[in-house]
Amino acid sequence: MLRTAIIFFLIAAASASAQNSSAQKQDSIRHTAKMTITEVLEKYTDKWMKIRGVQGTAEGRKNDKACIIIMVDHITPTNRKRIPKSVDSYDVVIEETGAIKAR
Repeated sequence: MLRTAIIFFLIAAASASAQNSSAQKQDSIRHTAKMTITEVLEKYTDKWMKIRGVQGTAEGRKNDKACIIIMVDHITPTNRKRIPKSVDSYDVVIEETGAIKAR
């Protein structure tokens, strides 16, 4: 009886371990998958818009590759420090546009 209980316990533990391992692999796959540029913009635009001088964000092209454009009224050392050079392998281009106002 005790032997049967121990065998059952070991089988249950092995099964739980295999399920946890599978779940961890799935999480790893999700975290390493590259986001689309639209997903990156959706995720970070609100954060970037809080940086002083940022007027907007857009999708663009740099060296024939998709990039993120962050438009600023004036390029300053402060916004250069606060705006990343790349996000999720997309280059970030800071473009000086002046103030952008809706009509």
